[in-house]
Amino acid sequence: MVPASDAGAGGGPVVPAGAHAQRCCVQASGDAARLGIFTTSDLQRAVLDGRPLDTLPVGELASWSLIAVHRPSRWVRALTLMLRHGVHRVVVQQADGRGGAGVLEALDVFGFLSNHSC
Repeated sequence: MVPASDAGAGGGPVVPAGAHAQRCCVQASGDAARLGIFTTSDLQRAVLDGRPLDTLPVGELASWSLIAVHRPSRWVRALTLMLRHGVHRVVVQQADGRGGAGVLEALDVFGFLSNHSC
């Protein structure tokens, strides 16, 4: 896939998001505060699009309306947002709200809870 900065539709470099190879974060060109996410669901849409994948801009397929929590938030807040919005992951932003610090998935929270239960 073409990096989002080559898209013309907006979006900057594609940056791996943590240890999970199932998603990556996309940053809008010239706007460090605007983040998107590209997941396996977006990849499925790309394949179904019919255009050659090496010519398809990531910025066109990435999700730009993200649900986010700030870094000092507790996991309960993140899980509540996931449930409220019907999503499986939230972007964790720096405490000052600028830029992403990572991505937290529901499976990460459930794994944490199962390892720390009584």
